[in-house]
Amino acid sequence: MFEFLSQAFADSTQIDPHLTGPNPRVGCVIVDENQIVVATGIHIRHGADHAEAAAVRQLARKLNPTWVDTSSQSLLSLEPLLRGLTVYVTLEPCRCFTGKQTPSCTELLIHHQPKKIVIGSIDPIFGGTNIIQLRSAGIEVVYADSFESEQQRLNPFFGHSKERPYVGLKLASTLDGKINLDASTYANGKSYLSSRASRQKVQNLRAEYSAVVTTTKTVIQDDPRLTCRLLDSERNFSDPDIVIIGDSMVDRTAKVFSASATRKVYELPAQPLLDILKRCRQDFLLDSVLLEVGAEMATEFLKKNLVDELQLFICPRVAGKGLAAFSEELDLGGFERKSIEIFENDICIRFVKKNT
Repeated sequence: MFEFLSQAFADSTQIDPHLTGPNPRVGCVIVDENQIVVATGIHIRHGADHAEAAAVRQLARKLNPTWVDTSSQSLLSLEPLLRGLTVYVTLEPCRCFTGKQTPSCTELLIHHQPKKIVIGSIDPIFGGTNIIQLRSAGIEVVYADSFESEQQRLNPFFGHSKERPYVGLKLASTLDGKINLDASTYANGKSYLSSRASRQKVQNLRAEYSAVVTTTKTVIQDDPRLTCRLLDSERNFSDPDIVIIGDSMVDRTAKVFSASATRKVYELPAQPLLDILKRCRQDFLLDSVLLEVGAEMATEFLKKNLVDELQLFICPRVAGKGLAAFSEELDLGGFERKSIEIFENDICIRFVKKNT
C-alpha cells in the first residue's frame, strides 16, 4: 500500500528547500482503483500550489484540456474529480489560518471526494485535526506513522518555532582546538583545515538551511562565497540566503553579493542576538540558519542558549598556536551527542540541544 507514499517522499527530495521555506517540502501521488498513478504534485515554492492542489490541477487538465484555469480557487468550481481514487500525501493537508497565502487543501480534498487518503506525517501546526475533519466528511484516512522519520529527514526544521529559526553552528578545529592555521601552512598551499569530504558535507548543510549567518568581519577578511555546491547533479538547489551581522561597511564587490543571482543578502547592524533571530524568522521568513562565524560570535550564540545544533569537525592536525574555536570556557551540558561520522580523516560530532 505504501509504495506510492514512498514515491511521494522521493519526489519531495528533489524540491529546493530554499524556495519552499518556511513551508515544508511535500509530495502527493493520486492513484486509481487499478493502482495506476493518474497524477502527481509537489510544492515547488512558497506561495505556489501545495502538493495536493498541484496534483488535482494536473488531473483536471488531463481530464479536460480545454478547462480554463483562472485562479487558485478555480479547482473548487469543478465537479468532484477524485471519486474512487486514493490520494497519497507526505504531510497532513493544511487548512486556512490568518496570513496563509494558499487555499485550504483539506477543503479542496473534501470537495473532490477521494475514496481514501494516506498520510505520511502529522503537521505540527494542525496536530491531526485536519485528519478528523476529513474523516468527518466520510473520507477514509490512513495515517502511516512509520513515515514520520522520513518527514523529519525531509523537513528537519518545520514546526520548530514561530519566534526564531532553528540555529545550527558548524566549526572545524584542529586536535588542539584551533580554528586557523599559521601563515607557513597557507604558504605551502594547504588552504583548508578540513578534508574535501568534510567540505562537501558543509555544502549539504547549506542546502538544508534557509540561510547562512555570518559577520562583516568574516566577509571582509575571508571574502567567502557561502554557496551550495552539491555533487548530486539531479538536485539543482539554489544557494542559501545570507544574513551579515555587524556595523562595518561591506564592499559590494564581496563574493556573497555576486555569487548567486537568486539569493537574498540581509545586512543587520550589531544588536542583541535574539532580536536578530526574531527578524530572520518574522521579517525574512527564514525557518533555519547556519552560523558560519568566528570564535567570539559562536561563543556568544552558545552563551545565550540560541544554538539548537552543533556540528564539530575535528581535523587530524595540531596547530600549536592560533585562534581557539571558542573565546571562553563553555558548559555544553545542555546538548546531547547524536552522531559521529568520519569524513576521510576528519571526525564530525553532531550535538543537539536536549528536548529540541
